Amino acid sequence: RKDPDQTPYINHPIGVAHILSNEAGVNDFDILAAALLHDTIEDTQTTFDELQQEFGPRIAG
Repeated sequence: RKDPDQTPYINHPIGVAHILSNEAGVNDFDILAAALLHDTIEDTQTTFDELQQEFGPRIAG
């Protein structure tokens, strides 16, 4: 994590999904799953192909 408080990594994706669900009214499972995974490629060694194979093209984006 890059924040000064060193909060757990998962807090940010959960926060994004929470905003989409509770403030924007999004209830589409694939969109919320994509929100939870949105930094995976940037912040881990997971590749796009791996993400797509595991979660499908709609979630992988």
